[in-house]
Amino acid sequence: MKKRFIKLSKYFLPYITLVLLIFLAIKRTDGFKTNLITRLNQKDLKWQLDADVNLEETKTVLSQDFHYLTRGRECFIFESADKKYVLKFFDSSRYYTKCFFPKTKLPKFLDDYRKKHYNRRSTKLQFNLSSAKLAFDRLKDDSALLFVNLNPTNVFENKVKVSNKYGKIFSLDINNIFFILQKKCDIFYQVYEKTKDEAFKTYLINAFLEMVHNRTQKLIIDDDIGKKRKNWGLYNNKAVTIDIGRWYFDEKLATFEGYKKEMLKATKILRKYLSENEPDKLTIVNEGLEKYFNDFKP
Repeated sequence: MKKRFIKLSKYFLPYITLVLLIFLAIKRTDGFKTNLITRLNQKDLKWQLDADVNLEETKTVLSQDFHYLTRGRECFIFESADKKYVLKFFDSSRYYTKCFFPKTKLPKFLDDYRKKHYNRRSTKLQFNLSSAKLAFDRLKDDSALLFVNLNPTNVFENKVKVSNKYGKIFSLDINNIFFILQKKCDIFYQVYEKTKDEAFKTYLINAFLEMVHNRTQKLIIDDDIGKKRKNWGLYNNKAVTIDIGRWYFDEKLATFEGYKKEMLKATKILRKYLSENEPDKLTIVNEGLEKYFNDFKP
């Protein structure tokens, strides 16, 4: 029995070692590889933007090096050398559909499951492009956006240097890369939790409400309210949305019922946070919401 175990161990040890090394490599780089960056292969007029908006400033910002900061659910995020900007590249593995083997026959219950996730993945890139365009066209200031690249172009003459988690440098031609360039923000809730100034806390709550109102007033739904408090930031004391990946246009928000529903949904996390930590501040939120509801004009 012992000899058999030793024999099996020798057989499987190389495979176990390989898996371990792959795991450590992924962990060390946070899964970032340049071939995972989403490329734009064909021009699509649906995603056409005014190419001159902030272009020269963008070129200046991109002339500095960027260093790996973290990763989100769908993006690899890099921080500029001056720590004032973040550059986001979308992870193309989020759009992979080949692993679903769409032409392979499966039992109905498995086929239904596959179709659901296949369809979601196959439309995800289009949804993200649409969301980025909405944000740039309608709410640049409320999302701290400097530039988004949604179509292949040739306006960027110089390559951008980015380094991964352990310092390896890559030079990227970003003309055909789907990227978002944002001003770096403080995390809204972290700022709120650190401040001892009660007047500033009141200001922050009202700034958050104003941010939600501005988006809702422009008929844009944020479908990523969830539980993530890192989705919102503060830039020059202005509340902004950092994660713009799940925005879409909905004319229902032009009605009072639609507007109110979105305002309540978008402030749910804030109200929950305050009810658990500072219930006396809920009055500020409720009074602010009531004022927006009373002032609503279709």
